[in-house]
Amino acid sequence: MYATSNDLLVHRKDIFDHGVTDWDDQLQLAENEVIERIKTEWFVSAVRSTYGYSTSSTYDLAQIVSMFDIARLDTTAIVNLIALRALAFYIYPSLTVDTDDGEDAFSRRAERYKAFYDGEWERVRLMPIYDFNNDTSFDDFDRVMNSSQLRVVRA
Repeated sequence: MYATSNDLLVHRKDIFDHGVTDWDDQLQLAENEVIERIKTEWFVSAVRSTYGYSTSSTYDLAQIVSMFDIARLDTTAIVNLIALRALAFYIYPSLTVDTDDGEDAFSRRAERYKAFYDGEWERVRLMPIYDFNNDTSFDDFDRVMNSSQLRVVRA
């Protein structure tokens, strides 16, 4: 597991003050989802742009995803993303209590951490997080989705 309880404490010093002493299951669920999202969204797009595979190429989604090697992923870059996902989608929702208006402090925190997670995803996806050339470093060659590749659309 890449993210730990200490990574949760960076965001909320009181996360263990609610009667739960172990959030490892929630961190593991969040980690699995983050890695799956990296594989299916970031990695597929990165492979297509790096190696010139168009969306109509003979390489389909499953083939590209099967090329993913977790050993080449910069897991230190995604620890914060995992912690934020755990807080937003698992930890705070599990602490929520039913109220007449449908909201309590924990549900509001969950919504706030969802926004933090979305912002962190946008930051991480612009970083070189995968060692494409297998040189054991994360450098400009590995930076496949930079800001010049983002589209600006008119509202």
